Amino acid sequence: MSTYTAYRVAETGFSPRDHHYIFIETHEDGPLTGYRFHVIGNIQEGMTFNHRPCIQPEEELVFLGKERIGVVSVQDYESGKVLEVCEEIEVPKKQFQGAKRLFPGERLRRCQEWADEAVALLLGRGVLLRTSVDNGS
Repeated sequence: MSTYTAYRVAETGFSPRDHHYIFIETHEDGPLTGYRFHVIGNIQEGMTFNHRPCIQPEEELVFLGKERIGVVSVQDYESGKVLEVCEEIEVPKKQFQGAKRLFPGERLRRCQEWADEAVALLLGRGVLLRTSVDNGS
């Protein structure tokens, strides 16, 4: 089975946390390039889902690190399954009005929580596959 490697990437973000996204290394624009899947915006205004071509993450000025999280089959990627699963995940909504928290009984959700949920759902649907290299087993 032909596969693309999947990573979770961290970039310098706005305080208090860094920006996280999923990067699928497809080589479509040259070596080590691919596609980024993430949410953009903030919890003052709400976020939206975004996916776009991406240069090698290490070349971004805001790059902090990346972790290999598994592989996706070329077929699942090209058929749109990765995108379809990521689009299913609720994006973080507006959670503050100025300093006032709008939903004090709910946990805050930002890009890191969205990325956690995306990885879990991709794994649960069998689209993202762990390999022995990824988890040390």
